[in-house]
Amino acid sequence: MLSAFLAPACVDKDTFVTGVSLDHSEITIYVGQRVDLTATITPENAAEQTMYWYSSSPEYATVDENGRVTGVGVYESRWDKCDIIVTTKEGRFIDGCLVLVDITPDIEVFPSTINAVAGSITGSLNLRNAGTFPNHFRYQWFINTANNNTGGNAISGATSASLQLPASLGVGTHYIYCRVNISHFNTAFYVRSNVARVEVR
Repeated sequence: MLSAFLAPACVDKDTFVTGVSLDHSEITIYVGQRVDLTATITPENAAEQTMYWYSSSPEYATVDENGRVTGVGVYESRWDKCDIIVTTKEGRFIDGCLVLVDITPDIEVFPSTINAVAGSITGSLNLRNAGTFPNHFRYQWFINTANNNTGGNAISGATSASLQLPASLGVGTHYIYCRVNISHFNTAFYVRSNVARVEVR
């Protein structure tokens, strides 16, 4: 595919391409995550700035004409691999980036049900997750009047992987879930947990 990158403002029509390099030689991303790779032509003032992008295994990761990589599927065996290749139009210089793809984390709240007494509420909710990069997770817990993991109100200060139940919960049924912001490389995306039910009597 033809790159949509624009030529630098100060190009020299007599300067020829001598190479190309990517900003990463290897990345690991989640299924569904998008990461932008940057290719730089050498010298930067070369007249011909056209580049082509190619994925060796689009069943695992694809790339568009601007170098945006999308995780598609997890490798089926240890011999599988996916390289994202950029090639210059002039000179056919190439560089590549190995892409490893991990399963999108399955964020689970446990326990799924808690019974409490108004005025003396104790207990906590915790998260289990299956991901390669837990240090890239940011948490926000929500409380909802409906049994779903969208909407509701953010619980102030509830930004860790565990939640101490708010002592102010009133009598009734409360639904609580966690939204996890995963920041990795130059992108971020959200994953929502299941819903836990808190019965206060």
